[in-house]
Amino acid sequence: MSLDADGLAPLRYALEPGAVYTVDTPPGHPVIERWQPPAHLGLLRPALVLLAGESLHLRPLALRTDSRLRLSFAPALPSISSDGLTLEVLAHTHGTALPLFATTVAAAEAGAMPRQALLSLPAGLDQAVLELRCGPGPRHDPSADWLALIELTIAPEQDLDLVAARAFRSLRLHYERAHFNQAFDHPMYVARRQRVALGIDAFIPSERSFAVPGAVENAFDYALARLCQRLSHKAPDFEQRLRQRAARGDGRPLRLLSIGTGLGLTEAALLHQVEHPVELTVVDVNDQLLAAVASIMPPWVRLDLVMADVNDLTLPGDEYDLALCVSGVHHVIELGAFFARVRDALAADGELWLIGENIGPSGNRLDEDALAAGNRLFVALPERLRRNAWTGQVDAALLNPDRSEATFEGIRSHEIEREVARFFTAAHVSRRNCILWRWVGPEYVGNFDLTDAQDRSLLDRMVEAELDYRLAGGQPTELHGVYTPLRRQ
Repeated sequence: MSLDADGLAPLRYALEPGAVYTVDTPPGHPVIERWQPPAHLGLLRPALVLLAGESLHLRPLALRTDSRLRLSFAPALPSISSDGLTLEVLAHTHGTALPLFATTVAAAEAGAMPRQALLSLPAGLDQAVLELRCGPGPRHDPSADWLALIELTIAPEQDLDLVAARAFRSLRLHYERAHFNQAFDHPMYVARRQRVALGIDAFIPSERSFAVPGAVENAFDYALARLCQRLSHKAPDFEQRLRQRAARGDGRPLRLLSIGTGLGLTEAALLHQVEHPVELTVVDVNDQLLAAVASIMPPWVRLDLVMADVNDLTLPGDEYDLALCVSGVHHVIELGAFFARVRDALAADGELWLIGENIGPSGNRLDEDALAAGNRLFVALPERLRRNAWTGQVDAALLNPDRSEATFEGIRSHEIEREVARFFTAAHVSRRNCILWRWVGPEYVGNFDLTDAQDRSLLDRMVEAELDYRLAGGQPTELHGVYTPLRRQ
């Protein structure tokens, strides 16, 4: 049996418009648009819609002993019949129908978050056909009983996230480009671009930022710099490591690779501090962002701009002294293949730097404990500090949407450390920032006034709450690391 780049066997399935499936519709049923986004749930990605009385059949599958089926489903309309609808999952093999799952979706769920189910599938079923049936509720009222199948993924359990991430790739790319074409217009990022243009440190905030005039101008930078002051385990000093590389005196430019560069603010901030010839290859899927990178780089940097999807990236072997990813790897689907290619592209003494990488739950979310802890502080804040910049509304609680639903944002973030360890050895790794980034993120950062002593005091309290949560066992979501490649045996 052949394996792919991630070492996965080929038995995997994700329901999406291009997948193989059939829908059985009774005579007289209305003809509907089969794929629709459940807009009433705030979702952008389309779901497959079944009406009461319809069945979805998947292609024959040879199930393995560790096969799992993961479902996410919800009412496809803002209101369904008062007795709800039913969902059944069955496996058909050798003329026998084996029931695997059955539930009722209540009318009250029409405005709630989608429900999930993880099913173990019976092993040894040769050419099994899976069927999902949508039916009316117990009073047999089918009116408005529309069911949205938001996710249907089949794979060994450890591979479910990868198989789900590979689905809807072109749609995710569309929304990813649209998001980042406007996201960097936020005042927080505009200010950083201006600081780089003036030669002022715009590096990811650290205690060093307080010593640089103009480097701490908003609540996010202030809070993260304060946190760094308080932490005993410091992040790698990337600027010093870059200086050491430049001082080796071998007479050639440094060869740097930046992947998923965005605006390149951190890369530019580092390179402005090291006046040494640099050959910098910049890779991003967004041409508008690539075009902006050149304007902020110092004159001793020679740029090679590459527009490419990092999941399909081709790199030369043994080419680069350093590979940098600044908050970029959590947008990568094919983590195994990605880290393998970066490893092979580095020189024998090369390093991979992961800077400000998101390693929290997928979709840039907080886990349940962190969300509860975050809300204990958030709900006590004055309304003026809870006003959401995107909606204009005062948030009653921290929002925690899955940002990977229709983009690549945090799509496999919780798997990054496991995957990088397959191809690299950690030389210096620091983890921080369990909740703090959510209290002072782009939604709320503009609500704070750093000239106001009360606001600064509140920010200091947030830093203390972050430290207390970490000491109580909270999991950090931000990683800074230096890695050396493991060579093939």
